[in-house]
Amino acid sequence: MDESEALYATLWKDYFKSANIVARKNTKLHLQHVPKRYWKYLTEKVPV
Repeated sequence: MDESEALYATLWKDYFKSANIVARKNTKLHLQHVPKRYWKYLTEKVPV
């Protein structure tokens, strides 16, 4: 991963943490839009 790409990944994770509302988590709906097989490609799903 390029250095600037790592920076953008960190910025996106920070944004996702601040914009995410835990009380409104709806995994069933999330799976309808983004199947689990694609989660490995999502920055917000990858552990830090």
